[in-house]
Amino acid sequence: MAWVTCVQARPNQRLYVELQSGRSGEIDLSSDWGTLRELQNELRNPALFAQVTVNELGEVIWPNGASLSPEGIERMLAGER
Repeated sequence: MAWVTCVQARPNQRLYVELQSGRSGEIDLSSDWGTLRELQNELRNPALFAQVTVNELGEVIWPNGASLSPEGIERMLAGER
């Protein structure tokens, strides 16, 4: 199972992430999130987007309830979106 160890907000709804496996990179979250569109729209606010953090389960989370699983991030880094 993948764990996110570090996350940094970047401009234009991008995140730099590092996984415990050593894999790292930047992911683009500006495209449509489908059913999570409302949460994504809130994250277009740069101040809220910058509040990204990693919780105790290695998930990327924001104060508005939006989250990304480590497995999802791993797929995004692999280009599988």
